[in-house]
Amino acid sequence: MKSLVADIWKSSGLQSLLAPLFKLVETLLELCVPLLIAKMIDAGIRAHELNVICNAGRNLFLICFVSIILAASAQYWAAKSASRLSAQLRSQLYSAYLNKSAAEIELSSKQEILTRLNSDSYLVQNGVNMILRLLLRSPFVVFGAAYMAYRIDARISLLFALTIVLLLGLISYFSRRSILDFFKIQLKLEKLTRILVENFEGRRIFRALNRQELEEKRFDSVNQSSRQVAEVCGKRNALLAPTSFLLINLALLAVLFFGRQAVLSKRLEAGEVLALSNYMSAILVEALKLVQLMLLISKAVAAHLRIKERISDPERPEQRSKADRWEQQTPMDLDVRDLAFRYPDAPEYALQGINFHLRPGTSLGIIGGTGSGKSTLVQVIAGLLPPSSGEILIDGHNLKELSWDGYRESIAYAAQRVELFQDSLRQNLLLFDESAGDEELLAALKASDSLAFIEAKEGLDTEVESGGSNFSGGQRQRLNLARALLKKSRLLILDDISSALDYETEMNIGKGIKSLRPNVSRIRVAQRASSLLDCDQILVLENGRQVALGSHQELLAKSALYREIFETQFPKTLSTELLHLGKEVER
Repeated sequence: MKSLVADIWKSSGLQSLLAPLFKLVETLLELCVPLLIAKMIDAGIRAHELNVICNAGRNLFLICFVSIILAASAQYWAAKSASRLSAQLRSQLYSAYLNKSAAEIELSSKQEILTRLNSDSYLVQNGVNMILRLLLRSPFVVFGAAYMAYRIDARISLLFALTIVLLLGLISYFSRRSILDFFKIQLKLEKLTRILVENFEGRRIFRALNRQELEEKRFDSVNQSSRQVAEVCGKRNALLAPTSFLLINLALLAVLFFGRQAVLSKRLEAGEVLALSNYMSAILVEALKLVQLMLLISKAVAAHLRIKERISDPERPEQRSKADRWEQQTPMDLDVRDLAFRYPDAPEYALQGINFHLRPGTSLGIIGGTGSGKSTLVQVIAGLLPPSSGEILIDGHNLKELSWDGYRESIAYAAQRVELFQDSLRQNLLLFDESAGDEELLAALKASDSLAFIEAKEGLDTEVESGGSNFSGGQRQRLNLARALLKKSRLLILDDISSALDYETEMNIGKGIKSLRPNVSRIRVAQRASSLLDCDQILVLENGRQVALGSHQELLAKSALYREIFETQFPKTLSTELLHLGKEVER
């Protein structure tokens, strides 16, 4: 709760105080109403004083008019502060996910992100709106009514005190349980969202395998589990309002009973008893509001905690004076020394003992079996994962001393997983370089052997469907490469961008890269040894360890693992042909 209040103050400052301030003034005026009615009855109606009745009526009208203005103003400022906080939390959460490392993002699912951005932020907004309007008003009315009752009759006010104590204990118990219940409900909602996303993304596979019925059963299972948790929470919370209503009404009966005795004994007037009953009724109304408010606050606090646990300042090195080095367009000199990396909470290192020197304008190939750490290595080099130990030297300077943002600007990275967005092809290609013209776009498409199938569609104005579903796997990989080639980088990193391509297309791409970016330093990950024949060096990985480094010929002679990979993929009769292929790509 303290964290939520602090964020409200940070987002709106003094404006966040206007809503409760207007509500407090409105409450003070509202507490005067029963006294005016009592005066109208006792000093006006019973005494037949028309002047007293008219004055009291005029005052009641003024209180009503001013209260409407105050309530509208409070609602305006509460809604404004709540929407501002919700928007800021969404922005902070979105920014946090964008700036987290790939390892941290892996700990969060897409469904979790969507739930926090949408459902949780809405609950925070709704809860803050009610907090600013009612959190001070309802307690003020309850305790103010008790004080006014004490001013009328000290004995009967003891009933008010006992009722308030019981009411607060009841609300406190239910509110604590509600926060725990809400956490469970949101977790179930994340599971439901995950299944929906999986079914949407894999709908073609499910239909091809005739898994519709199994997926329906899986969804129904989680849906029923979610319903059961919600029912338990709903049943418990359903008891709060009627229990509070029963408590207040019993207190109201007690007030009327003892008030009758006081009137008969001439200790109170009839109007004063009516005022006492009105104050108890006001406590009833505010208690019911307070019950609903506590439920909303419980949800808002829990949702706020869920959002805040994913918001943290990204760890970025200081922007140092050497950052201007990235403005150079010369090929990058990259020296990796004893590099190691371990994912958060992982028992073992994913990478360890990595050493290589990529000289300016040269190329490095990375190969290894599935799970050997190839993609992890290039993500560390690309600055997406922070190294656990070791050094990465750029032009002789330790990367820790330089600007991460500047470093990332100096590299072009084509990831293994192709991400295309629902927009025009032009906008997808401009992701890395917004200033590129059509000639540059077409040159990048030609270098990636994509121009033919793009011209067969609508050219650069071709609409890309969500995830690039209107392109084949090989076409998506080539568009991914074109986007990377468009960036005027010092280092080009290609993470297995030819797994869905045939050898001829792969050869054409090799020629295109050398033609469009002849001097750029290159790192390329591949599953096929033939993809790396033109690389100056090839790094062989096994279980996250570097087992060999050298040219293709050197590795065939000294690395049993590389030789096994090469000969397993290609019969010996093809070896000579592949070597000629590599030489042709080099030319």
